[in-house]
Amino acid sequence: QYENRGVPVKVGVSALLPQDEQGAWVPAYQGRGDAGAELGTLIHLLMQHLDFSMRSEAEVLELIGNLRQREILSETEAARIRPFAGRIAKFLHSEIAERARAAKELRREIPFSLILSARALGLEESEEQVMLQGIIDLAFLEEDGYVIVDYKSNMVAEAQLAQLAEHYRLQMQLYRLALEQVSGRPVKACYLWFLRQEREFAIYLQN
Repeated sequence: QYENRGVPVKVGVSALLPQDEQGAWVPAYQGRGDAGAELGTLIHLLMQHLDFSMRSEAEVLELIGNLRQREILSETEAARIRPFAGRIAKFLHSEIAERARAAKELRREIPFSLILSARALGLEESEEQVMLQGIIDLAFLEEDGYVIVDYKSNMVAEAQLAQLAEHYRLQMQLYRLALEQVSGRPVKACYLWFLRQEREFAIYLQN
């Protein structure tokens, strides 16, 4: 997509993900008459404010109400995200969430900028430097390194999860590289958490 424009100076991680002609990789929700942000964006906003001491759906609903009162969410947006409160509560009961609670350090929405060659990013057969930008949803530090978690709200059948996870492999490789450079510590594992399917998928585990 860059052949007529040359190598871009700056690119976001999502722009590097392969596209599926059948629309199988729609990241969140496509609806008609959508008011406010897309559902995937709203879910990420809620997860950004999530208190890991929470355990119940009622507590997640209370958080949504609080974000509405603070005008971080509009009433329309709050109404759209409330049906996901139960799924988010399931995440809070997951092994991943338990590990995050017990971690030495927990970081959310970590922005990064990384300079890589166009060749390394698969853009062009060139050593020209490109600034890669992205945001890591969640990372927590255990004794032997960081664990990265990326939230996904795709509408996809259970049977397609492995194939869908493969679609995000490059994204997670770049997140791992970025966090290791920023923190100076190794990343021991990268997980996708599929909110709709209420399950994790390990995309990288350190040997």
